Amino acid sequence: MYNLYLITLIISLCLNTLSFAEERPSLELEPIVITASRIEEPVSEVPASIDVITSHDIEAKQGLTVDEALRGTPGLSISAFGGADPWSGVYLRGADRNQSLIIIDGIKINPPYSQDPAIGGLLLNNVDRIEVIKGSYSALYGSEAIGGVVNIITQERPGLTYALSGGTHTTYHDRVSYGGRYNETAYTLGYERLSAEGFRFSGPYWNNSLQGKLSLPLTPNSFLQLSTYYWDWKKYDHTVCCEVDTSFNIFFVLDKDSNVREDNWLNSIQLSQYPSDQWDYSIRLSSYSTNLHSENSLDPATADRPFPLEIDSDIQSDRDAFEMQHNFHYSGNNVLSLGLQYTGERVRKKEFGNLDFPPGMGPSLAQPDVNGKRISRAIYLQNLFKIKKQFSLTAGARFENGPGFENKLIPKVSALYLFPSTHTTIRASYGLGIRAPSLEELYHPVGGNPDLEPEKSVSLEAGIKQSFLDKRVGLEVTAFKLRLRDLIDWSRDPAVITYVNIYRSEITGAEAALRWAITEKLHSRIGYTRLSTENKDTGEDLGFRPDYRWTLEAIYQPVRRLTLDLNAEFVGESFNPYDFLIGLDGNALSDTVASHRIVNMAAAYRVADRDPLLGALDFTLKLNNIFDEEYTEIPGFPSYGFTFLAGIRAVR
Repeated sequence: MYNLYLITLIISLCLNTLSFAEERPSLELEPIVITASRIEEPVSEVPASIDVITSHDIEAKQGLTVDEALRGTPGLSISAFGGADPWSGVYLRGADRNQSLIIIDGIKINPPYSQDPAIGGLLLNNVDRIEVIKGSYSALYGSEAIGGVVNIITQERPGLTYALSGGTHTTYHDRVSYGGRYNETAYTLGYERLSAEGFRFSGPYWNNSLQGKLSLPLTPNSFLQLSTYYWDWKKYDHTVCCEVDTSFNIFFVLDKDSNVREDNWLNSIQLSQYPSDQWDYSIRLSSYSTNLHSENSLDPATADRPFPLEIDSDIQSDRDAFEMQHNFHYSGNNVLSLGLQYTGERVRKKEFGNLDFPPGMGPSLAQPDVNGKRISRAIYLQNLFKIKKQFSLTAGARFENGPGFENKLIPKVSALYLFPSTHTTIRASYGLGIRAPSLEELYHPVGGNPDLEPEKSVSLEAGIKQSFLDKRVGLEVTAFKLRLRDLIDWSRDPAVITYVNIYRSEITGAEAALRWAITEKLHSRIGYTRLSTENKDTGEDLGFRPDYRWTLEAIYQPVRRLTLDLNAEFVGESFNPYDFLIGLDGNALSDTVASHRIVNMAAAYRVADRDPLLGALDFTLKLNNIFDEEYTEIPGFPSYGFTFLAGIRAVR
């Protein structure tokens, strides 16, 4: 199989020489994306399943957090622990929460310790767009890109923008950003805050973010970019799992003394240079640090809580990375990319409590400290070959070297062909993926296993895209299959408490997206995802993957000043592997997560336009769960009922 990839790569390189003399075609005004190949491409020429969530989409829906913005994307589902939850997770095409790569401006933010980012803690200030690339992309991005990549791209927005709003559950939100230019130097600085008092299944919560970016030209052909992004969140009355009673029943409890907080800081400096039309390169140094602190003081034992938990845990993890990429433009749309990456990760963990099993039944003790680190090195080669706008072939491979995956070859190939007479596009891709063991799985004081192998996947997909009615209607359908092996979990041997490579699974599915510009004032999007999952060792479904999901969004502008947005999700049943737990209501959880529907609305009315003092000023209203549906995405964690948020936003 590796020989097939190498042959494909060689063929595409040879094709480059044949097309070297072709003229550069003119580009149409359409979205330009960078995540699929790490270079700029028109979205119509990308041989990948891609969705772009623009700043206009975010404003119309009035999303506040990244998980809100992602909802409605075909092939993607969000799992939230109820209420205002920073710990929302992404399931891309059924891959697990820690098997999808989350990046900000191309920099990885999956925490080194757990690899499971809290995307609900990411606010949307200064976000230009979010690119979602589905399918295995480990050949280009390395570990965790099994299900795909979510790239949050920030912007350099000129002028002053601000927003204020408030609503149910004492929710407050405010944001402000300012961007400008001094001579040739561009800069942006933004701040955002979100807080809520919560409701009976979710306590008080607050979130802050601060983002800055500076672009400094060095020569006519080079520039330096510095960026910083800080965000933190804290949640009180955290639901504690899992205490036991005298009959050894395991149950959830909402403990007002419990809280969890996380601080994150991302910094980078990047040099980009364009020595000639045939060669450009970039060099980037980045650092990411995250500190997760969990705290719950020991309460007196009661009849309902005979063995209360105590915990004081602090996990600090860091990642420093050096990256270099060279792009060689053999002809107008044919590019060979060569990249080098060097990454160092560290973790330090201190913990005190009575988390032995059964939890709470022993005395509180200081657990063994965790101090672990690892270094990984990678080189990747990718060739992007195009013939005008009709044919695109991307072939590449990555050589990865790190603990547990020495000298692994990770290939991928994708192709696209457009039939101009019918405006029909077909595409297909095949690739491998990996997830390196997390630092927790390697160095956990009780279950850590330094001999773990990486999780491995094989991904196959084929799709077709068709436009109708002068491109006012677009339909895209994709079928995919994902096979995974060497998946990491706790050993099933009760005498051996450790992480092991234990099982295999398979995911098959299809997704469809319909976009229709019904009139100039009314646009709609409909998405559908169908999933079939199986744990090959147990025969059970994989947990929390709905068997189907319908999404609908309609944006209507009846008059120039008014914009209305309606978005809805209709979600099928999913399997709950934790049916042995007792929920907050005192009842045993079902083995099925029930289907549900959720309908939201948003409205924005422009009361001032080009005002010398206010700029463009909108009144905003956001209605969530307008039918007051009771539902859960993770059993035991009920979600909010009906909520609203009203406020203003302005751009000067």
